[in-house]
Amino acid sequence: MRFKATLLQRKSSILLECIQGFVKMMKGLPNKQNSRFYIKFEKNSLILLLTSYCNWDEQIADVSCRLKYEDVFFSEPVLESKNENIIGISLNPEALILPLRSSILAKETTLRLSKRDSQNVLSFSMIIETKKMSTFQLTHDCKVDVLKSKITNELIPLGEDGKRFGSEIPNTHFSLPPPKSLLRLFEKMKLVDSKYVEIEIVQDYNNEAQNNHDEGSKSQTCHFICTSDKSLNSTVSIKTFFNNCIVFHTENYDESRMIISQEQNRRTDEKELFRVFATFDINHLMSVLQFSTTISDSYCVATITQNKFLSMLIFFPNIESQISIFLASVNTKTTE
Repeated sequence: MRFKATLLQRKSSILLECIQGFVKMMKGLPNKQNSRFYIKFEKNSLILLLTSYCNWDEQIADVSCRLKYEDVFFSEPVLESKNENIIGISLNPEALILPLRSSILAKETTLRLSKRDSQNVLSFSMIIETKKMSTFQLTHDCKVDVLKSKITNELIPLGEDGKRFGSEIPNTHFSLPPPKSLLRLFEKMKLVDSKYVEIEIVQDYNNEAQNNHDEGSKSQTCHFICTSDKSLNSTVSIKTFFNNCIVFHTENYDESRMIISQEQNRRTDEKELFRVFATFDINHLMSVLQFSTTISDSYCVATITQNKFLSMLIFFPNIESQISIFLASVNTKTTE
């Protein structure tokens, strides 16, 4: 087994922001002992993957990011394994933050899988240049567990797994309200002891009717409605409307990622007008929003799937990749 690659310095910040987002998400989810972070090295890309399960083995969250090697590495990495040159590792994502921060300042950073005292490590070898133009080498090792081939092959992001989930993702997504505004709202809901939030997305029928008579306004919009569940200790419920959220049409692309269609302004007929809703744990929602705030200049769209998962896509500003998040809803009748 062998992996070696040179990190593209100007894109180190992208990888750093991704890892910081995964760390925030991992800390925000309950049952941290049931959350696992993986990196899967494939032929043309790497996958960052976080899975979280509750105590009874129901999946709470699935967060993934597929990055092309050309977006993060200087050249194609050296990748060799008995499993058709596919390697999977598991580690604590927080251990990657320090070496990635250092790599932003380094003249050159090389990543390789190796062993130190019989322990598998992902090693960062950096050449640092001082103000006096001299250089020195800095090495940072992150402990990893190399996965068996069977486990590695089963590491498929939920959104890419057509057998388990892919066919249930709607092709209509909506733009999210500003994440910081939503975070402030959820903080207020927590102050009145709310544990759950119902999210409802409703097509803006009035806007649709106006657009039919106004050629200058083409974007479809929807209402994003948040309602806090009343707790046992409070009779207060907060309900907030966010209007004019833009509707997008998405499509699968090369079976590995989802992109915003160029036909985002095409009309929908009445049969396609929608209303979807589901209830989520407020702490889970806040961890998702905190993740989105770590990616600079990103754009987020989301929807609710047929089986009541929140499906969210975070698009990078400069590369054709995105982070895919699936968050399970809750049954408030059984969780009280």
